[in-house]
Amino acid sequence: MDKNPMSVLRRGNSRKGKKRAPVWNFFYTLFHSISWMLNLFISALYLLALLSMFLSPEQLFFPAFLGMGFPFLLLGICFFLLYRLIKRQWKGFFFNLFFLIVTWGGITTYMPLHCKESEVPQEAIKVLSLNCHGFGFIKHTEQEPNPTLRYLKESKADIICLQEAYTSGKKSPYVSMRHIAKYLPEYPYVILRFAQKDRGTSLMLLSKFPVKDTRLLPLDSRFNGGVVYTLDVKGKEVQLYNLHLESFYLTNKDANEYMTLAKEGDPIRLKDRVKAKFTPAFKRRAAQADAIAIDCAQSKTPYVIVCGDFNDTPISYARSRIASELVDAYTHTGCGWGISFRFKRFGVRIDHILHSEQIESYNCHIDQQASISDHKPISCFMVLKD
Repeated sequence: MDKNPMSVLRRGNSRKGKKRAPVWNFFYTLFHSISWMLNLFISALYLLALLSMFLSPEQLFFPAFLGMGFPFLLLGICFFLLYRLIKRQWKGFFFNLFFLIVTWGGITTYMPLHCKESEVPQEAIKVLSLNCHGFGFIKHTEQEPNPTLRYLKESKADIICLQEAYTSGKKSPYVSMRHIAKYLPEYPYVILRFAQKDRGTSLMLLSKFPVKDTRLLPLDSRFNGGVVYTLDVKGKEVQLYNLHLESFYLTNKDANEYMTLAKEGDPIRLKDRVKAKFTPAFKRRAAQADAIAIDCAQSKTPYVIVCGDFNDTPISYARSRIASELVDAYTHTGCGWGISFRFKRFGVRIDHILHSEQIESYNCHIDQQASISDHKPISCFMVLKD
């Protein structure tokens, strides 16, 4: 019989360790299984979000909604990639890495990583697009020019497309067509039209180049729409689109209601409220995008430029459908997330500039410093190829 107390104590600890081992293994296996289930679940949502580029919301709504949360899903995949690497779970690591490699095109569509061109060709023209939100509803005087008008003047852009360009009467202290003509004489061609025949959002073009023709796009909407201009740019005919696609018409009241339902843990009512608000806009934008894409494809000139507030993300069906035969200037030459609009704490790029293959774009940029509207201006330089 071993009377050494240390030996007895070691044997006691050994027996306790053996008893703990099955419990530890159980919780480890459970945690490992849950992490894999979460990993697979987020991966499935991530793929569905990317499929929103190809699946029309008129047929399937869910991917379009997931597309709005794509950055969070991408961060989820990156988190699991790092987690598997730290834990040296190589199968999981390569699984997530494979996901990122296969979907790299979608990632760079949303968040391109291009360096700024040091030199832009001298013959390039500058195109700018902005949802100006009624010029901020700020007065304009000679002593204190309206901030939006001052920004446009200082931009030195050759072509400017504005959405929500609401103007006042001649005698109003707020921005009027008279103010624009006097303050921005460098734009001899200024055209203002409603998005629908006699109603809707106001779409304005300011151009240094002659405008040969203007027409409304026959888009189904009560408020939103688009205008097509035919411009003579240095002897070349350019077909220019100024778009303001269907909006969600989200209000602070809607956002507060969604937050309340989320805090109360009522996912069914939250889903119903969100679906009722978002589905009609998604479907109408899809139909609008189809019509615009067809119109672009029928252009008689190889020079096509599309500007505007699409009210949808870079991986949405609406943007992807319109860009199906065009080049996205920001994806092609921009850098970073390029957030052009924020609602509460959620930011996304919903303002876009696209162009045909016969045009080369440079340094597409979203001015994050501009505080003249609830949207940020997007601009780029373009060269019309011979």
